[in-house]
Amino acid sequence: MTQMTKKQIEAALKAGIIDQAQADAMRADLGQRADTPQNLNTPDVKTVQDVAYIGDEENMRFVRSFSDVFISIGLGILGIGLFTFAGILGGGFGFLAGAVIIWLMCEFFGRKKRAHLPTLILALTFLVFVHAGLSDLINFAGSNGVAAALVTILAMVLFYWRFRLPFSIALIALSCVFLVFALFGRAVPSGVLMLLSGLSLFVMGLVYDSRDTGRKTRFAD
Repeated sequence: MTQMTKKQIEAALKAGIIDQAQADAMRADLGQRADTPQNLNTPDVKTVQDVAYIGDEENMRFVRSFSDVFISIGLGILGIGLFTFAGILGGGFGFLAGAVIIWLMCEFFGRKKRAHLPTLILALTFLVFVHAGLSDLINFAGSNGVAAALVTILAMVLFYWRFRLPFSIALIALSCVFLVFALFGRAVPSGVLMLLSGLSLFVMGLVYDSRDTGRKTRFAD
């Protein structure tokens, strides 16, 4: 039984999450429940729209099942192993090659499976690989960490544009912390920079959270 509204069904169909046959079946189910008296006379749920809106409080969108946790643990261990192997190969291009592999895995888990927790682990891994690879190559060329941090920010913006997952915004902010340390790391004590960066990210998180205090949209995932 679907708990989606007509608009949600149309959006899912347009995004390719469901096919036309599934959409038709869900619309039919929605219409049948709209005509069912018990759905309209329940004290706690007044309309079918409310049923779709409230949903199941135990149905967490960020973690769909415990298998997501197992997959995420495996991906984390895989990322550590891949990072170690790339380091043995000399880092630099090895880290960037690892970042490409991580991106391809994000295509599967992030766009095809829409598994948010595994994609979060992969996104963090992608950030680490990109910044490590760029730092090795650019520092080897005699530059400071500013260029590496800027390219890392661009890479994470591209990641967000591609996968459209809200938590990617936090990784863009984390990339900006790399830039702050690259710019002011020699002039300002690292502890002070860490404190200011942490407070800034905390405030940004509160502002972002205020967009959906009722936890009703995908921004709450």
